[in-house]
Amino acid sequence: MRLIDWVPDGDIKLRPRTLGRADAKRLISSKCLFAQKFDLTVVDDILGELELHLTAGSKIKTKVRANLV
Repeated sequence: MRLIDWVPDGDIKLRPRTLGRADAKRLISSKCLFAQKFDLTVVDDILGELELHLTAGSKIKTKVRANLV
């Protein structure tokens, strides 16, 4: 599953909107495994925020596994 926000670009065409920090909550709460599209040249730390969320989740899972062993 992918999270793509299509926006108008011309009369008929659509293009994916560039996702930013304002989209973090939507991305984190989504069940989508992939998102499109990010622009690394824009001063926006969306990827860092998503990485923090993902690594925080993995640390919790690691602690739970350690307690089960």
